[in-house]
Amino acid sequence: MKKITIGAFVLMLVLPLFVLSVSAKEKGAKGEAAAKHPETIMGIVKEIDQTQKTMKVEVMVTTKYYSPKKNVQVRESVFDKKELVFDISGAKLKNYKGISDIKKNDHVKIKFEKKGEKYIAEIIRLLTGKG
Repeated sequence: MKKITIGAFVLMLVLPLFVLSVSAKEKGAKGEAAAKHPETIMGIVKEIDQTQKTMKVEVMVTTKYYSPKKNVQVRESVFDKKELVFDISGAKLKNYKGISDIKKNDHVKIKFEKKGEKYIAEIIRLLTGKG
């Protein structure tokens, strides 16, 4: 009887520690996944290289500010003159039939991940202005 009581007591002490360590590992894994969450930008295509499967995009930056004259918050989008080069080899295309349809001066929305110094496009959507 003493062996069962001691065993149950030890189990009650060890089990919570095990559960805590497993949940901490899961939280760490979720944190890493959140850190790799794709980003989205809008911009204008400046160059497209069909052979290298890369695309240079001038990035649009959206700013918000309060306008006391209008008594409202204003959202303004301007081009930053910052250009990013994206690897588009594995990107899904929306409103395009293929990479050859992407043209200079197209307005695009790009979902991408930054891997090291590279920008990897996941989704490229042509913005048509039709909603």
